[in-house]
Amino acid sequence: MTFEEFDHLASALSALATIAALVVGGAWTYQRFVRTREANPKVEFEVSVEFVARQNGFWIAEALAFLDNKGLVRHDITNFTFSVRFLLSTDSIEAKEEFLAFVPHDGGSGSWIPPDWGNTFIEPGLRTRYSALIRVPAEASAVLIHGKFYYTDGDWHTSDKLVPVPAFSKKMSPKDSEDSSA
Repeated sequence: MTFEEFDHLASALSALATIAALVVGGAWTYQRFVRTREANPKVEFEVSVEFVARQNGFWIAEALAFLDNKGLVRHDITNFTFSVRFLLSTDSIEAKEEFLAFVPHDGGSGSWIPPDWGNTFIEPGLRTRYSALIRVPAEASAVLIHGKFYYTDGDWHTSDKLVPVPAFSKKMSPKDSEDSSA
């Protein structure tokens, strides 16, 4: 084999190796970013209300948010808010549509991000808990909590949960006993 023939063979093998590398790289990119959506957030978002104590005609409760980052990258989030609605035991159940019940009373709204933070983040592989104190009228029978947050790219995520208010407790203060008998 002459040097010239060897040079042509080496050039052909080099071109084939480049083509093979491009095909393998393209397949890897397709698998990682298109098929498995590696670049997209994999965040589980759950909200709840946990009742703490009954005092002066109200329940003191925590509005809770749980963010579980199942992905491989950190996600910065902004505008992390909640709103609360409640149903009184005396309310009639009115439907907005055939099967959709309406929770009529506005319990207010708030943010899980303190004003001096600006934003927060979710590290990969971690479950993060956020809490804010709320009050719910003692005569409420259920609370609907709605949470929402925005990723820094403008995409958003929501979660809702309807939570029953605990039944009458014997651990109430004398003031609560007067409130419930009125």
